[in-house]
Amino acid sequence: MTAGDLAQAWTLLRLDRDYRAAWQAHAARPVYEDGAPFPVRTRFGTDRIAAREWSLLAWEDPEGDAVSAFFDIPMLEGEGSATAQPLAPMLEAAGARIEGLRLDGGALVLKVEAAGMARQVRIAEPAPLLEGGGVRLFHDWGLALPVAIARLGDLWSVYGGDPSAGAGPSPRHGIGGRAHGNGNGRS
Repeated sequence: MTAGDLAQAWTLLRLDRDYRAAWQAHAARPVYEDGAPFPVRTRFGTDRIAAREWSLLAWEDPEGDAVSAFFDIPMLEGEGSATAQPLAPMLEAAGARIEGLRLDGGALVLKVEAAGMARQVRIAEPAPLLEGGGVRLFHDWGLALPVAIARLGDLWSVYGGDPSAGAGPSPRHGIGGRAHGNGNGRS
């Protein structure tokens, strides 16, 4: 499953009778951390059943209003940054819904939902983010991404989609988004 499929996968999973029965049997009422600039849930031991049987990091209420659940998938890695633009106010101003899930080792999975789409980022050191800061993102090679996350569209462009278009992920077109170009306007 890719990040662009999260909302669609949740739409199907929340209709599954077996998932609904398992949620009723195992899910606990969510507990949220105090003092964070957005809701941060604590992961419970029973959430391991959701991970094993449903590829979820935590149970999600099938009757709730979430666009997506916290899926156990490969995701972008990041860390909280006290010097980056504060993330929560920027995303909320853009109409995005954000929620965090505290993992057992202290890392945080940040879920951003907007325009019927959802994205997840694993934040290894979330303290600066939870104190009102921003996020630095990294790609698979461990290098900082060459983009500042200053608006919701920037976050979606890292994943290859635009939430304002409502069309889901779009293909990448070379460096800087230029089709077949070299990033400096020349082909």
